[in-house]
Amino acid sequence: MRPSAPGEAALRLSWLPPRTDSLLALALHPNRSVWPRLRTDPGAVLLVARHLPNEPTLVESTLIGPEIVRTAHTLRTQDPQASVDWSHPDVEPIYQAMVRHAVFAERWARRLGGCDPEAAWIGAIVAGLGWLAVACVDPAATAECWREPVYGNDLADSQRRLWGMDAASIGRRLARRWHLPAWLAPLAGGLHCSAEMASRLGADERLFRIVQWAAVLTAESGDDLGYGIAFSREELAAGLALSPDDPSDDPRDDWLIFGDASSPSLPDPNDAVACALALAASSRQCSFGVDAERLEADLDRLHEELARQRRTEKERLEARKLRALAEFAAGAGHEINNPLAVISVHAQQLLQHEEDEARRASLRGILRQTERIHQILRELMQFARPSRPRKQEADLCQLVRESVESLRPWADERKVRLEVGQTVESAPVIVDANQIRTVLTCLIRNAVEAAPSDGWARVWLERRPEVWEVIVEDSGTGPPSRRHDLLFNPFFSGRAAGRGRGLGLPTAWRLAQENEGNVRFEPSPASPARFVLSLPIRPSITTPLPTSGNSLRRTA
Repeated sequence: MRPSAPGEAALRLSWLPPRTDSLLALALHPNRSVWPRLRTDPGAVLLVARHLPNEPTLVESTLIGPEIVRTAHTLRTQDPQASVDWSHPDVEPIYQAMVRHAVFAERWARRLGGCDPEAAWIGAIVAGLGWLAVACVDPAATAECWREPVYGNDLADSQRRLWGMDAASIGRRLARRWHLPAWLAPLAGGLHCSAEMASRLGADERLFRIVQWAAVLTAESGDDLGYGIAFSREELAAGLALSPDDPSDDPRDDWLIFGDASSPSLPDPNDAVACALALAASSRQCSFGVDAERLEADLDRLHEELARQRRTEKERLEARKLRALAEFAAGAGHEINNPLAVISVHAQQLLQHEEDEARRASLRGILRQTERIHQILRELMQFARPSRPRKQEADLCQLVRESVESLRPWADERKVRLEVGQTVESAPVIVDANQIRTVLTCLIRNAVEAAPSDGWARVWLERRPEVWEVIVEDSGTGPPSRRHDLLFNPFFSGRAAGRGRGLGLPTAWRLAQENEGNVRFEPSPASPARFVLSLPIRPSITTPLPTSGNSLRRTA
């Protein structure tokens, strides 16, 4: 890690400076009425968190006791110029996301019970400790990471590259160094863990589940803080005895509450804050030696490995489930096809000798339906047992263009604008061109069908270190989060019954797998409906990385 990395600078923080008006309110009004003024100041919330008891609650003794002002006086004396402008353009989006997370956590704690709402608020702020610390020392680095497009939803990789370490690692270190209570510390950098594991580490399980749930709701409202929560909405809801469909109001319009009418009025901060804090004595900062640093690094690696294992295990289970469905579909298709052929043959024989027109019409209806069933079975078998791919070098860009142009007239009929990125000179891959053309057609057709009238569907291609990625987006609302795990199941369709067979996405996934690639659903802030086809770039194929002038890229 570079000496100047923002992550290392964040670890040198002895505190996150509260606003001057927060310190003044804390010094002059030592009672519970000061909390509404403190709670939207992350520095003040973390100062309070350092003095909470070993139980998940905010007690008035924390606000009126001498220890909290003693700590504030000591730390402010050590760094009198320290401050954070939470309205700064580089920091404000993070700040808004943190407070929105806290609002969700407090609301659900009140709604569900069994958890102190104020403690839930504090827990949500503590969960973002790593982000807040980097925002304090280097606002520009925070903004750079927040704005950078993230592929595969792994924000931690971007943080490690830009900051030297990820926000979770920073949060865990600072939580220990600042001696946060045992029930609160696991929330800093640990939301990717299960509630049971967090409980074994000292967390309050109910509080932890509510803060996790609030983090998911915050991400769904457009502010994904990259906590790496690998559990589905259904799993988190089940842990709280909720239905995944329970409404969750977005607090976007009313989250910013800097106190209410009952909050105490304050004199000029420049006249009183130094005098108020100077009454407290100083206390020593915590310090860690080399052994503690090594332990922290080991713990970071364990957390990273746990997160990686959870992600890969989920992918393996999904692949095994789909392969099992494919085997079942292959067997069922074979068993249905045989009697279907007998029905079709007998119906044709009867039709040849039938003279009554009404009966002939009925027989023709039977034949039409047998043909329809046969077509469905043919599509199902393409998912279940596709033909062995005949691989050869192909130009992925050309396949994208061909697929788009074949579907453009149909998209025009549906009044959906079909957009494609600028054409590249070449994107060589070794695949079965017909199968990949089918994959692209399935994905683009799915996007056009999901887009509303006068909407759009967009296709572009990007190169990653080892793969080409074809990104397909549309202007639809995207599938509900509770259905994300079902998207690649055969016969599952997000549209009304009878309007889709639900075989397009499963077929696309299966054929991509046959060509050593993958298809995944990857929603983003730009579009809640994004599917990505990835295909490997063979080591034997050498082509220069495309530049902005010759890349098939997004054209929004």
